[in-house]
Amino acid sequence: MDDLVAGPELEQISIRLPKEDLEALRRRAARSGIVYTTLIRMILRPISRTRRPDFGPAML
Repeated sequence: MDDLVAGPELEQISIRLPKEDLEALRRRAARSGIVYTTLIRMILRPISRTRRPDFGPAML
C-alpha cells in the first residue's frame, strides 16, 4: 500500500444534466471501458486548466 502514488485530491460535487446528455456520457464511457464519472473528469480537467476556455463570447 505504501508503494501507491497518491492522485489528486478529489472533492465530491452534485451537478444536474439533461437526462439524454447523461445517457450519452454513460454509453460513451461504457464503449471506452471506463465509468462515466471518470469520463466526465477527463473532459473537464483540460478545460479547468486553461486560462480562458473557448466557450465563445456568450459563456464568458
